[in-house]
Amino acid sequence: MIRGGTYQERVLLKVSGTSSARITFASYSGETVILNGTGIALAASRGALFDTNGRSYITIDGLRVINSDYFGIGDMAGETNNGRNIIVRNCSTYNTGSSGIAFFWGSNITISNNVVEYSNTNGKEEAISLHGIQGFTINGNEVFDGLKEGIDAKGGSSNGKIYDNYVHDLLAGEWDMNGIYLDAYDRYQTNIEVYNNRVVRCGNGIIVGAENNGHLDGVNIHHNTIQYCRAGFNVSGWGIGSTHTVENVIFDRNTIIGSADNGITFSNASAINIRLTNNTLGGRTSKSDPIEMTNGVTSVDASVYINGNALNRLATGSPYLTGTNYTLLAKAPTPTGVRAASAAAGEVTVTWEAVSGATVYEVLRCTESNGTGYYKNLGAVTKTSFTDKGLAAGTYWYKVIANNGLASSDLSDAASVKIGS
Repeated sequence: MIRGGTYQERVLLKVSGTSSARITFASYSGETVILNGTGIALAASRGALFDTNGRSYITIDGLRVINSDYFGIGDMAGETNNGRNIIVRNCSTYNTGSSGIAFFWGSNITISNNVVEYSNTNGKEEAISLHGIQGFTINGNEVFDGLKEGIDAKGGSSNGKIYDNYVHDLLAGEWDMNGIYLDAYDRYQTNIEVYNNRVVRCGNGIIVGAENNGHLDGVNIHHNTIQYCRAGFNVSGWGIGSTHTVENVIFDRNTIIGSADNGITFSNASAINIRLTNNTLGGRTSKSDPIEMTNGVTSVDASVYINGNALNRLATGSPYLTGTNYTLLAKAPTPTGVRAASAAAGEVTVTWEAVSGATVYEVLRCTESNGTGYYKNLGAVTKTSFTDKGLAAGTYWYKVIANNGLASSDLSDAASVKIGS
């Protein structure tokens, strides 16, 4: 039991617990325990500020880890010196150069009910990262404001569940980062279930791949809600290697709202036995495609089964896939009367006319000349106004989208405002 306070030091474990006597590190009687890594060099060794160091039967409960220049909590002891039966729960991490929580080469890892904020500031790994882990659970975590992907099970991590997580606002510039990623990389990876997660304002909401000649086999992705992302789901062919074997993936009964590009992106020509069924695929505008082949893919294998989806529109032509037994969603009317006015210093208030049937509105901002560039999604509100704060002097353009609970409207006309000198 650790008394409350701020400890500017590294924890490096020396002994393991056992199956009948775990070693648990927890705050004393609810006191706040902060491990602060300011001035402690870890990046060269790829270490963690709270490092389990290949040890097993460890529980870390309720600690806050900040300002680590590499991992916040975790272990990269090595493939032949790995930890087992580790639980990280009720912890929080902030401002980590690499992952907030990461474990490489181990088994039976549980990451539960943690908050991982502002991670990957040096561009390494992902906010929550598992590599080569055999048996894992990632559940109940909130991940946001990171500069890389949110939750990644990769490098052969198998026999795991990812559920009840909230991943949002991974806004690393125009190319927003992916929410949940399953990547076999150069290993065989199998038996993963992803369900009941909410992914908001990311790049791809959920993505599957095998970047470097790996083999991803056996994934069930269901009952997730993906909102305001660039794409909802991506069967990816991106990576270093020449082959990307992805097979036996089910994407079923997921709800995608307000995708900017595609509900589902199919960019892996070698993927087989993929089932895209019973999903709601609501795009951000009438130009958002429900299911589109990209990255040079011109056809999918005959084993790819597409059926029972609800689409925001029926795209036609060779890049698009619709399958059979689909229904079309009614899009919301486009908002009108959008106005932007400078309020207090560094603030802009955007207002618009109410849209019949709309349950939520999205507000987007552009800073490029004449408002013709990239519009960043600032958030969603249930009222007809939004205040944008912390702005530098300059000219800003705003557009609004209405959502009716499933499909979205087209983008409104832009409203511009100049603030400062």
